[in-house]
Amino acid sequence: MTAWVIVLLAAALTFLLWMLRRQNRALQQLREAVRSGQPLLREDAPAGELSAWPDLVESVNQLIVDNTALQQQRTDQLAQLEATLGNLREAVLIVDDANYIHLANRALREIFPGARDLVNLRLELIVRSGPFLEYVRATRAGQDLPREEFEIIDGQSLHWIEVSGAPIPSPDGWTALGDPAARIRAALAALYAWYAATEAMTAGVLRDAERSPLVREISDLRFGTPIRAIHASLAPGLGAQGKAALTLALSFHTWRTLVRDARLGTTAAVALMTRTVTEADGWKS
Repeated sequence: MTAWVIVLLAAALTFLLWMLRRQNRALQQLREAVRSGQPLLREDAPAGELSAWPDLVESVNQLIVDNTALQQQRTDQLAQLEATLGNLREAVLIVDDANYIHLANRALREIFPGARDLVNLRLELIVRSGPFLEYVRATRAGQDLPREEFEIIDGQSLHWIEVSGAPIPSPDGWTALGDPAARIRAALAALYAWYAATEAMTAGVLRDAERSPLVREISDLRFGTPIRAIHASLAPGLGAQGKAALTLALSFHTWRTLVRDARLGTTAAVALMTRTVTEADGWKS
């Protein structure tokens, strides 16, 4: 009797080990499908599979399909963004907080022809200049810096580049002013000067933001958030029409219409829009 029990236990253990080995192979197939981005075919599923296996395979396959679609969308959006920036004469880099390069336009790559692919490299590996890297850090921190020239060493070559890293003006520049009209005037003067300095890039990004979700997201981070902060700093005391006029005055398109199309000087454009805002609710500037 004891011998039969031992035989039965050994047979059961052998069967369980066989099933476990099959399931391990199936899981390995599933891991490989995820790694390769290829859904696992139904006929590839192991015979004698666990009851939950079909649902697991279907869920993983759907994740693979969704991930592939997202990767393709990101590739398309980056291509659109690169096309947006590619026509600019100015060299443009998009880097993250850790200084990894996410995009470099054609003008930038022409400066560093030795670097075949700049994407995913750290900025320090491409631009060997301590002062320039410090300039980038200060700009990221929100400091308003003037245009500056830097010496860049690229292998045996030496380049001189002019850099503009001025962020969109901060409300700190006018919040201390007591007169509302003076605050509006100071804000518009600073903002319109910034538009003049970044006109080509700003125009290209805002144009393509209407077609590309990625460019729209970057546009909102780059322009939308700071402009909303400026609006919030100037809106107190304004009525509905004054706030609407303020939104109009802060627009890049308004600046370009006044300065480029109507050929007003910056001072005249600022004065006109200050009056427009302050008189919208019936009070004079």
